[in-house]
Amino acid sequence: MQDEYRREKARVKQEPRENEGTSGQQNLIRSGQRRNEAGGAAFKANEIDILTRHLIIGQSRLILENRKEVRKNVRDLIVNLINEGKRDDLMHKIWELSIEGRCCHRSNLVYCLAFCARYRGPKEGVQDVAQAQLLKKVRQDACNMVTEVCCTPTDLFQFVADFETIGKDLYGCSGWGRAFKRAIRKWYLQKEGKKLAYFVTKYQRRYNWSHKDLLKLSHPKVDNKKGSHAAVFRYITRGYKAIQEWMDWTPKEEDLCDTLGVLYAVHQASRTDQIETIIDLVRNHGLVHEQVPNKFLKNRQVWAELFKSIPMMALIRNLGNLTAMNLFVDEEGHNGSEYLDEVCDKLKNHDHICAARIHPICILLALNVYCAGRRWKGSVSKEHSKVHWEPNERIKEALENAFYLSLKFCTKPITQRYLIAIDVSNSMFGKNERHIDYQPRSGCRGCPALLPAEVAAAMTMVFLNGCTKSPKIMAFSDDIAELDIKKDMNLSDVLQLIGRCPSGRTDCAQPMIYAKEYEIDVDVFIIFTDNETYSGDIHPCVALNDYRAFMRTKGISDEAKLVVCAMTATKYTIADHHDTGVLEIAGFDPNVAQVISEFAALQL
Repeated sequence: MQDEYRREKARVKQEPRENEGTSGQQNLIRSGQRRNEAGGAAFKANEIDILTRHLIIGQSRLILENRKEVRKNVRDLIVNLINEGKRDDLMHKIWELSIEGRCCHRSNLVYCLAFCARYRGPKEGVQDVAQAQLLKKVRQDACNMVTEVCCTPTDLFQFVADFETIGKDLYGCSGWGRAFKRAIRKWYLQKEGKKLAYFVTKYQRRYNWSHKDLLKLSHPKVDNKKGSHAAVFRYITRGYKAIQEWMDWTPKEEDLCDTLGVLYAVHQASRTDQIETIIDLVRNHGLVHEQVPNKFLKNRQVWAELFKSIPMMALIRNLGNLTAMNLFVDEEGHNGSEYLDEVCDKLKNHDHICAARIHPICILLALNVYCAGRRWKGSVSKEHSKVHWEPNERIKEALENAFYLSLKFCTKPITQRYLIAIDVSNSMFGKNERHIDYQPRSGCRGCPALLPAEVAAAMTMVFLNGCTKSPKIMAFSDDIAELDIKKDMNLSDVLQLIGRCPSGRTDCAQPMIYAKEYEIDVDVFIIFTDNETYSGDIHPCVALNDYRAFMRTKGISDEAKLVVCAMTATKYTIADHHDTGVLEIAGFDPNVAQVISEFAALQL
């Protein structure tokens, strides 16, 4: 049947058309349509949705790549939103993305906040009073949100660095005003003493800024001169000797005792040369690997002790180092140890993964790096890399399982009939041409860039394992074919299967045309695409309505829905915002599968 369908489609393509200059998808048929980057007709996404895409996904071609281009787009979008009077929508979106943890890497979100806190209009030109007051409120709102958005000192250091960079680029000065200093002081003073001591010893310096620099410029003041905050501030500005006298007497406050204990342990770790001392400090005071001197981090015994209380995200990031140190082999060198069993149990534990709130994309990135057997730095080969390892098959399987667990799927079984369509055009693979036998690969700058096709394959496996009725999985470009993906396949096998599919021009109407041609009853179409559709004679929105009308004539439900998963941060979408049966997803946060399933079940 598929061969007959392709022959009929080829015959139609060869027939002469009245409008030879452009194909159907290149003609604007709705008032809200614009030309996308490929020249096809698409709907213009609103400014808030475009900003959300950039903050969650990243650059328009590779996920989490090209920071400079992303930031330029973010600046332009923020200025447009402010000029349109959408200050409340802008600040609420920043707060929402931060609280819900929807961004894989928070750097774009922090930069967005820094720009809002620094922007005071164009350098040249006269502003009216209303515009000046509006920009002042934006800066005040941004400064008030620093404590909530900047969760760690890394975020805070980046916020300060971006704030100064933006100020010097736009206005020629850093701009440390009263509101900005108050925001920095608030960040330090609202932390508990023990947690603050943990932060300042774990994250000592980032982005050429240190805690000492921030304290000197913000001037925080404490009421209790012998309290926990006073001890931490004295430690930051004067060193451990300045609080050593406090160790001679026993303080009554529990928070002060805990704070001094953390500072004492870190100080002792920096002075000792004995591995046994480091192991005792880790065991008794709970030091993490960032608080342990680098010279001890190549020791297997130290890592064995750190492993017992290592946080989940730190564990995932250091799986390669632990494998390189043979922590997952027994004394005889055989593959298997108590630590290997514990790692696999943690990565396969739903409660541990959910409690850690690890973004699914972070796990995919970690899986990409671990499978490569080295940390990716330019074109350095595995043999010449300082740290390399042989990937453990059990850990690879456990990491892939952790990705599925990180997506909070609904507890109720999914009973709707799904048709999942994956765009396999060249643009989904980040280049104009690709090898037929596709192999997963890492990216660059120490953080591998995930191609849209890789994320689409991973999300397909999520829905395949969550549906009670096996979904029909298709691959399309300017043609369409069924993919034989099984539940027991791993992610690498799925990627290779997708990579072997013939590629061509993008026609996002193919899934609906195919379902209509073969009279397939579909409740929900899910399309993973970069929205660069331009080939074909039928627009995707028209194809969806044609399918609904056709199913209505057959006496079958015409409530078919369309979910468009935007794989790139472009300005366009094939989703018609006037159609209540269409949902657009930007990015892949832990709740995306839940949202799609609720939308399919008429709960949204």
